[in-house]
Amino acid sequence: MLKAPISLWSADLLNLKSEVQRAAPYADAFHMDVADGRYAQLLLFFQDLVKAIRFKIDVPLEIHLIVEDH
Repeated sequence: MLKAPISLWSADLLNLKSEVQRAAPYADAFHMDVADGRYAQLLLFFQDLVKAIRFKIDVPLEIHLIVEDH
């Protein structure tokens, strides 16, 4: 079966566990964008959420940092 990285951007955050479980058979990785609130004002995923998810899934996480350089 062909697998691909799956973005969690449009996942239902109130049901994130079931969203990840539903998509996992089709994923070779999950993608998350982590923003600092300055470069990109829309915040979705935070460091604590990434940390909590990391140890609950069996595929890699691809994390894109959307941050302003200081």
